[in-house]
Amino acid sequence: MTRPRPARRRDPNALHGGCFIVSAALRVFGRYGYRRSPMELMAQAARMPRPAVYQSIDAAR
Repeated sequence: MTRPRPARRRDPNALHGGCFIVSAALRVFGRYGYRRSPMELMAQAARMPRPAVYQSIDAAR
């Protein structure tokens, strides 16, 4: 008899399709406003290192 796999936890604040950076940025913008939202806060909200956020943005262009 095989054991059932544990359910994967998903970020409840993330948008569908894995847009973690976008949903994190929207949360930070909503809390601090556009002008007072540094990339460091967005990276922390997305649970990613800041250079990875920049790389993801460059890759999307």
